[in-house]
Amino acid sequence: MNETQNFNSALSFIVSQTDKFDNGTAREFLDWIENIGRLLSITGIKQQNGTRILPFILTGHSLSIYKSLSLYEQDDWKMTTGYIFENLEKNQETILMAKIRLNKLEQNGKSFEELANEIRKLSYIIYQNLKYDEREEMATLDFITKCHQSIKMQFVRMSDVPKKLNEAVQIAEREYDLIEMETKMGKTNLNNYTKNVGQQRKQDSKDEVLKAVYYT
Repeated sequence: MNETQNFNSALSFIVSQTDKFDNGTAREFLDWIENIGRLLSITGIKQQNGTRILPFILTGHSLSIYKSLSLYEQDDWKMTTGYIFENLEKNQETILMAKIRLNKLEQNGKSFEELANEIRKLSYIIYQNLKYDEREEMATLDFITKCHQSIKMQFVRMSDVPKKLNEAVQIAEREYDLIEMETKMGKTNLNNYTKNVGQQRKQDSKDEVLKAVYYT
């Protein structure tokens, strides 16, 4: 069996014995790569040559980390696996910090668009292992949660909650405008009512005075 056949045979065996590694934790990668090392030993492939197998069994974020290495670095097993491990560890810290920021995030004086932009940036970090539509849906739920209470309640009452962030922003802005309009109309009606009551009271007072004069 020549070298190419030996490599293809080893690759087929390893692929059949393990799942591709995507965006797990650094600890999970360490366990996974140790298992790959054992499988390489079984097939008789040296670890130094085992780096050639990694592009076939890595995927997603982990594969992107691998591809960022130079060809020289990719030929070194310890350098390659160590680099992936360190990057996954840093990525975990980045995700944790993003989650903390999201947890503390409040709308306060931000516009709905500004709030959505902040959440969108954080969602790319926190939900990086999700597909686009899934990440968009999670970001939309986060946006609704962070909106002012009056707007949040409008979403709660909806039978079909939006799953797109831009759509949620448009709905929030529309609902906010409606609430503002109703509030202004309410104040106008209250002012008119107060004015009418005041005028009526003045008229009643005049009538009482006239009655008193008339009957005196």
